[in-house]
Amino acid sequence: MSALPVQDIFDALHDAGLSVSLAPSGGLVVSPGSRLTPDLRELVKGNKAALVNWQAGRLPVTQAV
Repeated sequence: MSALPVQDIFDALHDAGLSVSLAPSGGLVVSPGSRLTPDLRELVKGNKAALVNWQAGRLPVTQAV
């Protein structure tokens, strides 16, 4: 898979009816879990650090992961 900008990943998750937020522990919460397909789960797992950093404001929107 080619690198996607973090915003594109968030858009794909949102288009699937998912919300993404930071957990109090600093991890990532994607909900509802029942809408998370195996492909989207892999997308999140493969880009978790970048998604957390972007949510925390530590990564520019246009940064490719």
